[in-house]
Amino acid sequence: MRGEISINGKKYSPEHINAMVADMPVDMPIHLAEVFRFLADWYSDSDHILQQTSGSTGAPSAIKLLKKNMWHSAQSTNTFFSLSPENNILLALPAAYIAGKMMILRALAGSLNLHVVPPSGTPEIPMVNFSFAAFVPMQLENLLESGIQCQHIETIILGGAEVSENLIRRTGELSSRVYSTYGMTETCSHIAVRRLN
Repeated sequence: MRGEISINGKKYSPEHINAMVADMPVDMPIHLAEVFRFLADWYSDSDHILQQTSGSTGAPSAIKLLKKNMWHSAQSTNTFFSLSPENNILLALPAAYIAGKMMILRALAGSLNLHVVPPSGTPEIPMVNFSFAAFVPMQLENLLESGIQCQHIETIILGGAEVSENLIRRTGELSSRVYSTYGMTETCSHIAVRRLN
């Protein structure tokens, strides 16, 4: 739970991350700073992470998520999707939310290469062969509308909102395996997946 992690092609040790967060470069992009701050929290001696709920089922509130439960969730996802060490995975979601945090932990738990891009409605996807990526449905819709190719992503999971029937039909255009997910902050991301194409 405290090993090195590969982010955008560079290996970071817990000591390196803690030192960087203690003296965060002023020019560090916000989306990367969020990743490193979460990792510093993860590497701390606390047995939990404080996480804000989304508010989709009530008023947003801060809850404690046990690190052991988050780690188990990350390992379960890696096993289910047959992710192997050195596979490339894409983080195009904010690390402030549980979905982003769990992508980071999947990389850490599986010795995967995490590629972090700025979260946006239409993410810029590096031309790298990805084994796994997580999007909200709107992101995949925008990528398809923009004609941006996703064929170099082997598996895509969608969460955070309902997947429209139109998007389900359009996943048939992709060679990528696309899954909708069900879960919430309290369950450390998804607890169920459904193949769409």
